[in-house]
Amino acid sequence: MHVSITDDEVLDLVSAWPEMECLYLDSAWDWGISFMGVTFGGLAGILERCPNLRSLGVNLDTFPPYDSPVHVDNQNTGITREKFTDLSVGHAACEDVEAIGNLLAGIFPNLTQIYRAHPIDIDYDDLSDQNEWFERGNEWKEVESFIIQKRMKQLKQNDGQRCTNGLC
Repeated sequence: MHVSITDDEVLDLVSAWPEMECLYLDSAWDWGISFMGVTFGGLAGILERCPNLRSLGVNLDTFPPYDSPVHVDNQNTGITREKFTDLSVGHAACEDVEAIGNLLAGIFPNLTQIYRAHPIDIDYDDLSDQNEWFERGNEWKEVESFIIQKRMKQLKQNDGQRCTNGLC
């Protein structure tokens, strides 16, 4: 079974369970079917309604234009969830590692894992099928690496500021 869900539908759904900590909506397998995903605006809405959420799996719609209430000039504007560590993006593409990395790092300062769906109908004899899936997965690993590097840079800057203030 695959789920096709819009932002409004997922927000109606999660509004019924505001104390939820984990939610996965058919994000583990890529059925090779084009269907709508949850945008970054929908993601922000989920986080607003479920402040205890630690992990989420949705088919994320990562294509620009990014939702203006959430994303302005590669920066998160608003919601942050520090408890959140795991994100499954379903079949999502990642066309802009830096923009998506900045956005996710801002929303999820403790994000440690980003998962992409496994293809359901991959032809293991056809290398082009395998390559496409692995390339898409590698893009999300690049986002993870970008976020880690960004965190390390921020920690070094914070340590440097502490030292200049005599707190070393």
